[in-house]
Amino acid sequence: MTRRSLNLRPASLLLAGFLFLSIGYVGVLRPASQRSIELDRVLTNLWHSVVVSNATFAACAGVNPENFSDRLKALNRTQDEVGEARKLIDARVALPEEVAGRLKAPFQLLDFQSERQVLAEQLAAEAKAAGVGFQPAATNGLPQYLAETSNPALLWPRLFLSGELLRTAIACRVGEVRMLQQLPASDLVADAEVAGYIELPVQVEIAGQLEGVLRLLSCIPLRGTEFGEVDLAVTLTNKPALFLSRILARKASAERPTEVRLEAVVSGFVPLPPPIGGDSG
Repeated sequence: MTRRSLNLRPASLLLAGFLFLSIGYVGVLRPASQRSIELDRVLTNLWHSVVVSNATFAACAGVNPENFSDRLKALNRTQDEVGEARKLIDARVALPEEVAGRLKAPFQLLDFQSERQVLAEQLAAEAKAAGVGFQPAATNGLPQYLAETSNPALLWPRLFLSGELLRTAIACRVGEVRMLQQLPASDLVADAEVAGYIELPVQVEIAGQLEGVLRLLSCIPLRGTEFGEVDLAVTLTNKPALFLSRILARKASAERPTEVRLEAVVSGFVPLPPPIGGDSG
């Protein structure tokens, strides 16, 4: 009995080991193998999506596993450069704190009407002292509150920017400001995480000697503290950079060849904060 039991023990151990391995395969290895096959399928689909993206988006064109790191570094450098450019733009179009604060405060119609009237009177007086003609359409073109005004808070930066444009024309000693007209603002599209800008354009009509008109065109893109760069001994402390488009200049008349008439669209850009959830109206 003893020798027979000893002969059966290795067989029993072998059988037990086989059963253990079978249970391990069925309970662990087989599910793991199936999971691995499923992951391979998911990764294959993801890789296919990456390949399709490369063919669809210009920014991803040519990206492959060999040059991925270099392209990522290049994109990071571009992101830094865009960030620096954004800081430069913000600094050049920055509004005075008082005007920027009014964008966030409830609009007060009486305060606006009063300040508009005061500004119109100041501009007319400054133009007269400088020998610059102001047609009624110049100060009448300052922004006004209308019943259909959808975002009255924007009237404050419109009023400020229009005043700085007219003061620039006075400082440049143009002959005459014939007309100022407010144009519709661009549609505001703000990202949920990135502050955007809204363009506030006006159309202006100027007449005068060529020298003064050219000086005005040179000063419009400058901040008011940079007028010395065009040899203008005047400083408008708060004037931001403004932007020109749709410029039309022609001779005033055949009898006065050195006098020109200028029509142009001048835009200021107001930085707006990103929306804090929901529509901003």
